[in-house]
Amino acid sequence: MLVTFWKKVALALLPVKDLGFPFASDEQARRRILSLCQEHVRYVQDAAREAAVMWDRYMAGDREVVQRGLESLISLTKQAKEAQRETILALAKSGPMLLSRGDVTRLLSTLTSMADSFEGAGYRIAALSSMEDRVLKDIGEDITQMSGAVLETAGELAKTIFTLSMNPSKAIEVKKNVGVLEERVDALNRASDLKVLTSKMGLAPILLLRDILFFLENAADLAEDAADDAQILVFSD
Repeated sequence: MLVTFWKKVALALLPVKDLGFPFASDEQARRRILSLCQEHVRYVQDAAREAAVMWDRYMAGDREVVQRGLESLISLTKQAKEAQRETILALAKSGPMLLSRGDVTRLLSTLTSMADSFEGAGYRIAALSSMEDRVLKDIGEDITQMSGAVLETAGELAKTIFTLSMNPSKAIEVKKNVGVLEERVDALNRASDLKVLTSKMGLAPILLLRDILFFLENAADLAEDAADDAQILVFSD
């Protein structure tokens, strides 16, 4: 019977006592790499949450909180990139035993790109916060709704990856939620973008708002890609 990549992880009975290399077994290598992927997606989920909070604080007029949020977001992006480097190192030192390292590498790259998108949105929110012009209330509420939907999408992605080691079949079911939420984000983005374009705000706020919408929508797209990558791993040898 075919034993999938992550089912092999679940079969690992011995804890990893040493985080160094070489690994004592194929199963410990897989278990360590899965743990690193889970750490990586946790940083991405936290970045999604920070971006949503930054927008909420912008709408509330808390400029200092927005700036602190940007600093936190930058730190989370750096941590996500470090998690990617650490996982790639683990893959490089795992020897010929892992057949799915290309799929894992693609997942890592997608997760880091998500973190970059949230950081991009954060910079634009901070820039918007420094301006005197205020975003129209209905547009602000739309983006609040959209940032919440993107956060939910990131949460479902994290759930998908955390479920891999316990129940690969369940992970596939959870993955479907990512696609549903991504479609919702797309719809919110189209409606919000039209409102921004047809508003009578100044050029600078319009450009910043469109960038924010782009980065949030891009993050949701990447979440769906990452969920697809995770699903491929389920069926890997």
